[in-house]
Amino acid sequence: MKRFLIAALALLFSHVVFAQGLPFPGPGLGPFSTSPRSTFITSTSQGACTTCTFTSVNIGTAASDRIVVAGLSARVGGVTEAITSVTIAGVTATAIAQCKDSVTNSTISSLHGALVTAGTTGNIVIVYTVGTVDVDLGVWTLNNTGGVVTPFSTMTNCVNANPMAGTLTSNPGGAAIGMIGTGGAIAFTWSGLVKDFGVNPSNAYSGASLSPTPGASVSVSVSGAGTESALATASW
Repeated sequence: MKRFLIAALALLFSHVVFAQGLPFPGPGLGPFSTSPRSTFITSTSQGACTTCTFTSVNIGTAASDRIVVAGLSARVGGVTEAITSVTIAGVTATAIAQCKDSVTNSTISSLHGALVTAGTTGNIVIVYTVGTVDVDLGVWTLNNTGGVVTPFSTMTNCVNANPMAGTLTSNPGGAAIGMIGTGGAIAFTWSGLVKDFGVNPSNAYSGASLSPTPGASVSVSVSGAGTESALATASW
């Protein structure tokens, strides 16, 4: 009798799902997915700074498992640069992936993340060791990671090729995020990840993401990269 009831309920559930035109839930699919999901929220930039404060940034919908990912890219005009700290809405962020260009170390791109469960806006503060020429910020949220910032995998490219490319190992049905910066006013074209934003004043920065990821790897390529380029990507 118990088996009969379970089978009947399963059949009824499948009829309801398909009657609504929804895909039957599977790994990384459907409205009941528990695979990691990324959402692009916003991007912004500012000029010269050492302690760079972005005020009242949109950080998306509050959730108990929300990871806020800050994609950062900065230029410092030929001087070796490093990031001392990043805070997101008052929470110290963890470095996820980071890359400095291999020519002069003057372009630095990174992904930092923090578990921020409350609020829809917050300050994002980045402290650099040397004052920047300019810095760009992209913001994404991640859900369904169990509140864990640590990625499934990372891939960086700092060799100043055009295109900047690499293979990012991915969690099938999961999420991936990337950030790139370079010297010069360039319009980037992404392949493998979907471009979320791009700015190209005196220097160029761009961010991209993909959710769900289609398989065990994502071939990421960014064309239009100039000299002193740095690409940082991660998957969950």
